[in-house]
Amino acid sequence: MTSANVSRTVRGRDPVDVTVVVPTKNSGRTLAACLESLRAQTLPCRIVVVDNGSTDGTTEIARAKADFVASHGPERSAQRNFGARAYPAPFLGFIDADMVLEPEVVEQAVDLLRQGAGSVIVPERTIGTGFWVEVRAFERSFYERSDAIEAPRFFSWEAFESAGGFDENLTGAEDWDLGIAARGLAPVARTTALIWHDEGNLTYVEACRKKAYYAGGVRHYLAKHGIPALLQAGRRPWLSQPWRLANRKGVGLIMLKAGEALAIGAVWGRSAIGASAERWPSASGLVPAQLAGTLRRIASSTCPTRQTRRITQTWIRLWQHVRTGARVYRGVRHGLSTLAKIAVGTVAPRIAQDVTFETQDGLRVSAPSRHYHWFPVVEVVIDDRYRLGSLAPVLRGPHSRVFDIGAHVGAFSCALARVAPSVTVIAVEPSAERVTYLRRNIQMNCLAERVTMVQAAVGGERRRSFLSRVGVLEGHVDPDTGGEWVDVVTLGELFGPGNDPIGLVKLDCEGSEYEIFGSTSAELLDRIERLLLEYHPAPTDRIEQLFARLACSGLVERWRQDYEPGQVGIVYLEREST
Repeated sequence: MTSANVSRTVRGRDPVDVTVVVPTKNSGRTLAACLESLRAQTLPCRIVVVDNGSTDGTTEIARAKADFVASHGPERSAQRNFGARAYPAPFLGFIDADMVLEPEVVEQAVDLLRQGAGSVIVPERTIGTGFWVEVRAFERSFYERSDAIEAPRFFSWEAFESAGGFDENLTGAEDWDLGIAARGLAPVARTTALIWHDEGNLTYVEACRKKAYYAGGVRHYLAKHGIPALLQAGRRPWLSQPWRLANRKGVGLIMLKAGEALAIGAVWGRSAIGASAERWPSASGLVPAQLAGTLRRIASSTCPTRQTRRITQTWIRLWQHVRTGARVYRGVRHGLSTLAKIAVGTVAPRIAQDVTFETQDGLRVSAPSRHYHWFPVVEVVIDDRYRLGSLAPVLRGPHSRVFDIGAHVGAFSCALARVAPSVTVIAVEPSAERVTYLRRNIQMNCLAERVTMVQAAVGGERRRSFLSRVGVLEGHVDPDTGGEWVDVVTLGELFGPGNDPIGLVKLDCEGSEYEIFGSTSAELLDRIERLLLEYHPAPTDRIEQLFARLACSGLVERWRQDYEPGQVGIVYLEREST
């Protein structure tokens, strides 16, 4: 134990049976209220403040209001152990500096410990200002009477010592850790009096940074306690009550949990590749695809069982869904209503309604809210995966034709026609249901004169083929996935006779691109001035052959966005002369 500079000013009261330790570091904003609430307890307690190098006047407040003030570090667990062992008592309490106790907390806790409990949980409520404090309070409302989530605050001396005190390797989750150990020694009890946790004016970034700061301790905790700890961490009551999340605070809670998971994953990922994890990176430096890959690598290396890998994958998907929801909320008008329809379509597809995305500049695109049929709209009009702003200036020709092959519900066709008013768009879509929405969206945006429809699939040869529900040409009926029979035409039939150039081809055919370009003549490829291609998983040699064929035709890659490197992505190519 390191040396400590201890102030031994006792406030002239009779000896007490309980010591309450308050670890501090730059806690000047909240410490006075915390100590005053301890001083006002119906059962007197010894107040010990253990400070860790504060520079904001914390120690001056502590000396004025506490019984003992000590300096010790390096972290909260070590501070708590030091305070308890330097000033022992039959009963110990550990309170954070941003907490205010109701007057009966200490008395109730000590009574329960005297009756045989080894540890005592004090229910907490969140106070403060701002939306994210409301979200914290909403989150805590799910945890009432949850011994697995709420950690004990008071212990008998015997339970504390037998459990070994706080694990000083833990920075974060140390409360859970000691609670698990104490629970194995004696019963856990619960007071009716409350602790009020003052979050101040909490911001989203501050909440995520706090989680990132504790990321190393959380990883040590999971390694120490194994699968049960991971299951406990992932088993949140609000996940089993999704209907309670259908409000602004529920959306905020999902966003907050995803941001915290992202912050922890970022620190873990940096540590995994040998980089420094002392400082949380800014939000702009966190690439979701890279994070997801990092989390998958961590899961495979540190979570060897199928169950733990499944939990990790669930959290990755949750983050991706929350991130999508946040983009929708910010990127369209009536964002909350749009998210509500998406949520209904996700959890109850049989009663789902259509969802309409209306952008700030007036574009409106309607899609089914069930089975994620709306997601391609998000990719086009919110994420701008096709970089429409850069396409508009190069499509200046008065008769420039654009073929949108795999048009879905027409998000790309309508958006491009609006930003490039000189082009005509031929929207090609095989699905009868999606064609219905495509027609509606063209009319809703008053684009019937410049956007025409062709109901067909595109392939390497003319035929009839079975189209699965997700848009893949199967060639046979699959009753498990559903779908429909559609006509398949070739690229030559679609372009028509002649040698006139095609200004742009956007092609998203769920894997049929290999068949299409493998059977298209060089003369036909020469007519394509620009190509926006979404490529899909295939054997590596087949993908390489596709890009080699396009390069030989004179189409030069200008940019590429890989979602799964070498397997899934979007590439934009154009001719040198254009």
